Amino acid sequence: MSRYQRTRTSFSPDDESMIETLVDEALLPDDLLLRMEEQHQVRIAVAALDDRCRKLLTMLFYQSHPPSYTEIAATLGISEGSIGPTRARCLQKMRRLLEHQG
Repeated sequence: MSRYQRTRTSFSPDDESMIETLVDEALLPDDLLLRMEEQHQVRIAVAALDDRCRKLLTMLFYQSHPPSYTEIAATLGISEGSIGPTRARCLQKMRRLLEHQG
């Protein structure tokens, strides 16, 4: 069991000898706060990126249905073949920003 899970035990009203163990998928308050703080740090780092990187990473990772590489290339005015290397450079910039934030 991961630290993000806790166990609940419930008794059947019809037969108290039957114990059913259910996994509660909800985060514990401390874990939820940690996740929110991490998400905030990522948002700060994304906001600090140059416009091109911010747009690219937003298109790739902040949309429930990311656009195709063709759509991304047209939006950013770059070739489809340069999206991968550009993404790698942008993620590296973001990693440095996050490391600088602590």
